[in-house]
Amino acid sequence: MLSAVSFLPHQTIKNAVILLHGYGTNGADLIDLAPCLSENLPQTAFFAPNAPHQIDQSAFEWFSLDDYRPDNTDLLSYAVTLQRRAQKSVNDVIDFVKHISNTHHLSLKNIVLGGFSQGGLMTFLSAFSLEFPLAGIMGLSAVPLAKALPAPFTLPILLTHGSADMIVPVEAMEKTKETLVQMGQSVQVHLSKGMGHGIDDSCVRAMRLFIENVLEK
Repeated sequence: MLSAVSFLPHQTIKNAVILLHGYGTNGADLIDLAPCLSENLPQTAFFAPNAPHQIDQSAFEWFSLDDYRPDNTDLLSYAVTLQRRAQKSVNDVIDFVKHISNTHHLSLKNIVLGGFSQGGLMTFLSAFSLEFPLAGIMGLSAVPLAKALPAPFTLPILLTHGSADMIVPVEAMEKTKETLVQMGQSVQVHLSKGMGHGIDDSCVRAMRLFIENVLEK
């Protein structure tokens, strides 16, 4: 089971949000978003697991980027390779989602899954590998979903990205949206002008509104 940090409400847990970090960081990198995201959801717990592969004392990865060179790599072509690598960690995410569901007696419809960069691609792959739909999913400056997946259901989806992202170019969000639409999904997009590879205040506001709309208050 993946190790994780959490932000738990003082009230009975009614919903959960699971956040998957990006390359070379850990769950603590995203859990600080929880107080803001939970302002109007006092019965929502937040969990941020560490990826299964440790690359340093406090750094983890969902899949390897050892051969990525920004100056000479076509990211959208490379994304096909990354999607294949990422598939190997999908069961780890699914097991964690089911663990949260079972431990806190929550339906999958009461859980939102979101991820930043690498964690965004893990979110897409894992959500559509579950037997039933989650409340919604979020891809935050996500590595693109390059190839369509079997989609036995539809679910709310939010994509956020920075127009000045030099790590995962904004074209990645456009590619992901195109792939998801091909899968029959409806996608909500938030573009943060001038933002690089990150999550700024406008993204947090978009995330909070999305979570509030798809979860029970």
